[in-house]
Amino acid sequence: MLEPELPKLLTAEDVALLLGKHPRTVLQMALAGKIPAIRLGHRTVRFLQSDVENYIDAHRTVVAP
Repeated sequence: MLEPELPKLLTAEDVALLLGKHPRTVLQMALAGKIPAIRLGHRTVRFLQSDVENYIDAHRTVVAP
């Protein structure tokens, strides 16, 4: 029997690398409700990879020459 695959959790540092931002900025975005986050403890915040991918897709624009 196959075990269900758990969703990938990313740190603020991981998300910052993907978005080209500082990890503190990523945490501020989460506090402002701009990107979904999961609080796992008093100081531990993680992000679902699928939420980050959705955020990137939602903010994709075409840059005209």
